[in-house]
Amino acid sequence: ALDNRLGVDRTRTERRSQSLHSRTVSAATQWAALPRWTLGAQRDQTFGDQDLSYRPTLTTLRSRWKLNERSDLVVEHAFRDGSPIDSSFTAAALQSKVGDDVTAYANYQIDGGIAGRQNQAIVGLRHSYHPRSHLSVHTAFERTWTLRQNDSSNFYAYSLAAEFLPPRD
Repeated sequence: ALDNRLGVDRTRTERRSQSLHSRTVSAATQWAALPRWTLGAQRDQTFGDQDLSYRPTLTTLRSRWKLNERSDLVVEHAFRDGSPIDSSFTAAALQSKVGDDVTAYANYQIDGGIAGRQNQAIVGLRHSYHPRSHLSVHTAFERTWTLRQNDSSNFYAYSLAAEFLPPRD
């Protein structure tokens, strides 16, 4: 089965008393190659005055293997600026449902080569709340460590999003 998705995210970031605004248009498709294995592709195109190093325009290729009812192994390769090799990163992740609407994840991202100057370790939680059948509220928290000598690249991230999907006629 083929699953397609299209969305728009609006982002506002406060940095050094400056407010930056952007919109990201996302288009994704996913195909169930086997009952436990899916393949997918996603394009995130960012517009606006947002710092592109924070939320770059990305094309991502993804493979997901369902280990059991609650856990998935995900491997993905993402690239910026239209090049599959330059400005790219590869990530491996383990995702696990810890409740009906809560997912915990741990990623290791290889960025800029295996030397480790820009590699990152990321852990986080995602939660979805569905107050109505067509309305969802999503929250996320993650902690990122850049694996190099400089601790200034380590950070926390929080997000809040709402999704309205009216029923099809």
